[in-house]
Amino acid sequence: MPDLDLLLDQMTLARLEREALRRGMTAEALAGQLLDAEVATRSRPRAGGVGATPFYRRKSQD
Repeated sequence: MPDLDLLLDQMTLARLEREALRRGMTAEALAGQLLDAEVATRSRPRAGGVGATPFYRRKSQD
């Protein structure tokens, strides 16, 4: 994953550091892990086999 510069407010940074300390890792490693998980959920393939419904023109009743 490429290096990213993130700007976090003080409360978010403190929460991230507390959670990292609780898990026994650095705040940077936890941030990387959370970002990887977020990217993985956003790039998951959609449900397969469900394609677009084709358009059928109605037959005239004339």
